[in-house]
Amino acid sequence: AMRAMGIGARALPKTTCCMHPAQFRDMTERERRGVKNAMGESSDGHPIVTLCGGCSEELQASDINAEHIIPFLHRNMDKLPKTDGPLKVALQPGCSAMAFKKQMAEVVRAMGYEPIGNQMGCCGKNVSVSVPLMEERMQECARADLIVVGCPMCFTKYDSQPDGKPVVHIAELLAMAAGCRG
Repeated sequence: AMRAMGIGARALPKTTCCMHPAQFRDMTERERRGVKNAMGESSDGHPIVTLCGGCSEELQASDINAEHIIPFLHRNMDKLPKTDGPLKVALQPGCSAMAFKKQMAEVVRAMGYEPIGNQMGCCGKNVSVSVPLMEERMQECARADLIVVGCPMCFTKYDSQPDGKPVVHIAELLAMAAGCRG
């Protein structure tokens, strides 16, 4: 996706979980910071672009130069590829990236896709309220050809819905617009 924009990118050598998920809260702050610092150091001073809003928040809280992909794409809209066919897309940035919902819509439009104007909200993650939340989200996305997410957890939740719409991460949507086939 980045190469399609003419931007060099590589996988982070010491990539691991950002320490945001609850299961890592049992670690001491010092242990968690050590893991995050190792990731930051492995970037050799280059900015880190994350696919998850929670990851960018967590890394930024440890003074690591990290940014979620939505504002990154928004800042580089002049480099975005354009799609041939206008697909109607439902947008779900994810709870941690909800602040970027307007930017996400602008990025999607700049690539030639049509946001359907659905309500955006939480997928429920893995809590008991996720079933009714996902039922509500799926109804809101009914007019879409495709659901575009900005969060790996949202991807998992939307992708697991029986008879649900196809779902892609915004990075995959960019690759699709560039003609990349997976």
